[in-house]
Amino acid sequence: MLSIAHLCVLVPLNIFTSITTELTRIVGEPPIEVLEGELMWLLDLPGQLMPNWHLQLLLCKPDVDDEDELHFVQTYGVGLFKIGVHIDKRCGKRCWSDTPFGRVAWIPM
Repeated sequence: MLSIAHLCVLVPLNIFTSITTELTRIVGEPPIEVLEGELMWLLDLPGQLMPNWHLQLLLCKPDVDDEDELHFVQTYGVGLFKIGVHIDKRCGKRCWSDTPFGRVAWIPM
């Protein structure tokens, strides 16, 4: 079964704080700091079938060593850069695929 694990919004460094404030107002609670430069909100979905699972909204600063991330923020500014998709654990290991529009992360459950 495929399902969305997370959505990663990539944000230029100079507006990261203001976008964090905006998303905190929209979601209604402060984010959880996952890593340096990566914040997460756990979102509940209407009619959610798995109560222990939450869609993750990630707000990320671009990795200075990742040319694709740097190019994305230079070209588009703020935007949805990566979608994490849960896949059956028998399908393989965690990996990602780059597309012309961003990145898809494949996450075994």
